Amino acid sequence: MTRSIAQRPCVLAYYIRGQINLYFNRRIFNRTSKGVADLTQALAMAPADTQDVLLARIYTALGDGYYKLGEPAKAHDAWSAAPPGFRQPG
Repeated sequence: MTRSIAQRPCVLAYYIRGQINLYFNRRIFNRTSKGVADLTQALAMAPADTQDVLLARIYTALGDGYYKLGEPAKAHDAWSAAPPGFRQPG
């Protein structure tokens, strides 16, 4: 994904790399902060016409990342920022 981002940065590429950093490398490499950075970049790059489903997935993963970093207030804010109809319960 890093090479793909270097060639053509896009929202989907940052989202996928953020997901990988959050969920697949957490025990050995603990790259949660890198995952949060990628997901934040994905949101910053998202054009106004980005599908709500993708935005919801980004916000959900970002909230999970903040929660794993021990920042529950930021996690709640990220989860709450998801488009209506896609928000996490609670």
